[in-house]
Amino acid sequence: MRFFICILLFLFTSPIQLLGDDHYPSPDLIGCLKSVDSLDDRYRNWMQINCVGVAGDICSKEDMQGGTCTLELFESMNNFFSELQPLLPMKIEGKGFVPKSYDRALKRVTVSFENTVDCSNETEVGNATCDFTTLGSATIDLFNLAKYANISLP
Repeated sequence: MRFFICILLFLFTSPIQLLGDDHYPSPDLIGCLKSVDSLDDRYRNWMQINCVGVAGDICSKEDMQGGTCTLELFESMNNFFSELQPLLPMKIEGKGFVPKSYDRALKRVTVSFENTVDCSNETEVGNATCDFTTLGSATIDLFNLAKYANISLP
């Protein structure tokens, strides 16, 4: 498992250039998040943040050269939400902080995906960064909600 994660990080931080193409393939953000999902909480949270951050860094560089990487990441995050959201229960049973905060977190994630965040005061690049940060964070939350609800990822 550690070997797989090391290989994954290597591929995300130094993608192999395609033959004769000046653009790298878009990072598989959902695949990266799935690969770290089974880690212990101490590592999983940090790795999830890195999956999103590295994907964002790669796409910002690609998009400056006229690519559509960030749009492809938006599409993959929205598709993942569309697949997972119907599987998540509205509430989970139990005692403690997680069951009490689960429904609020689910509503917050749903609002993030269904409503456009107000990034209107940003520049065009800043707007994309604002949207990406919001959806990236909501996507991480989706993985955590699935874990709390004991739902298998699609």
